[in-house]
Amino acid sequence: MFNHKELELLISGLPTFSIEDLKVNTEFAGFNPNDPQVLWLWEILEVMDNEERAKFLQFVTGSSKVPIEGFKGLQGMRGP
Repeated sequence: MFNHKELELLISGLPTFSIEDLKVNTEFAGFNPNDPQVLWLWEILEVMDNEERAKFLQFVTGSSKVPIEGFKGLQGMRGP
């Protein structure tokens, strides 16, 4: 059985996220993982606190939380 906190996580997702998980599950269109702009993004995310990261995630995905299975479970415009 679930307690109320576990149920909230299943419904809403995780309030914090791993930048490494984001890196592994990011698809680039017109960029390479080693382009300066991409490397700057990772550097900026590293220095952000969890609230700032949640706002970034809200802006990029429309949700401030990550699915329980991590970024691989995030639905995009073309599916997972």
